[in-house]
Amino acid sequence: HSSISSHTISNSNGKKSNSSSEYRDTIHQLEVKIEALKGDNVKLEKENQRLKNSMQVAEQRVKSSLYDQMLLHHQIQSMEEELLTAKASITRLTREVEDRKFARHNREEKDKKAAELHLQ
Repeated sequence: HSSISSHTISNSNGKKSNSSSEYRDTIHQLEVKIEALKGDNVKLEKENQRLKNSMQVAEQRVKSSLYDQMLLHHQIQSMEEELLTAKASITRLTREVEDRKFARHNREEKDKKAAELHLQ
C-alpha cells in the first residue's frame, strides 16, 4: 500500500491541481464503473442461464417431436402392411365370389340343358 502525497502537479490544461484529490476522483469513478460492470455481469449471467434453460426446454421438445414422428412413422408402416393384407384378402374374396358365380352359372346351364333334353 503506497501513500499518496498531496503535492500539486500540472494537469493537461496547465492548471495546478491536488493530485491526491484527482486520484480519489479517478478511483471513485473506476469503482463506480466496476460496480456497474459487476451489475452488467450479473445480468448477463442471469440471461445466459435463462437462455440455457430455454435451450434445454427446446431440446426436449425437439426430442419429443422426433420420438412422436418415429412412432407415427411406425404406425404408418404398420397400417400400410394392414392395408396390403386387406387388399390381398379383398382380391382373394372377389376371385372366390367370381368363381362361385361362374360355377353356379355353369351348373344352371347344365341343369337347363338337362331339363331341355329330358323334356324332348
